[in-house]
Parts: sequence; C-alpha cells; structure tokens
Amino acid sequence: MISRRTLVLLAGDLVALALFAILGGNAHNEAVGFEAVRAVAGTAAPFLIGWFVTSLPLGVLRPTATSTPAQMIRDTLATWVVAFPLAMLLRGLALSRTSPLSFYIVACSFPLLLLLAWRLAVTFIDTRRGFRGPASS
Repeated sequence: MISRRTLVLLAGDLVALALFAILGGNAHNEAVGFEAVRAVAGTAAPFLIGWFVTSLPLGVLRPTATSTPAQMIRDTLATWVVAFPLAMLLRGLALSRTSPLSFYIVACSFPLLLLLAWRLAVTFIDTRRGFRGPASS
C-alpha cells in the first residue's frame, strides 16, 4: 500500500514535470486546445517515466526523503542523475532523433530546479511540523 505521504510526493513531482512541459510549449508557441494537451503529454511523458521508474528504487519517495534540506537535495539529485538520461533515451527513441545541446541543457536543469523547489517547500513544511519519517506521520 502506498502511503499518503508518498502520494503527495508523487503528485507534486508530476505537477513539477508537467509544468516544465507546459512552460516549454508556451515558450515555443506550440499547439492550443486539445492539441496542446496532447503536446504537453508527449513532451512530459519521457520525463515522467524516467523520474517515476527511478524514484522508488532510489528512495526519493520514501517518507524520510524530505526530512532535511540536505537529504532532499541528495536524494533528488541522485535520482535525477539516473532519470534524466533515461528520459532523454526514451525521448530520442520516440522521436527517432536527437536534439540540440541547448535543449539538453534546459531539459536537464529546469525540471530539476522545479523538482528541487517543490521538494524544498515540502521539506520546510516537514521541518516546521517536526516530521521525521513514518513513525511521526
């Protein structure tokens, strides 16, 4: 059974990665309406798959992953180091092409910053509430 805590982390991660795809689509004046939803889903899919496939085994979803800022940053970075190349591999296979270096730089840094920002907010809330892991939830 997945804990409520893990579901909150999953939901926030999903929103952060979807936000990257939405902002990217807006920056490039991509489709509107239903086509925009499809475009965002297509852009976000490799990032979501890469992140969620690596999240559980690497521990970024465990209840203590946001217990301190240092722990959160360590866990998030360690997961992203594995998730990002997987996401780029999936994206490349889906598109049957590679992308310019500038895309890889933005696609590596911006989603990571969104994940870190979201998770840092959770960490500060946890710290204020005295959350230390499963025993205190």
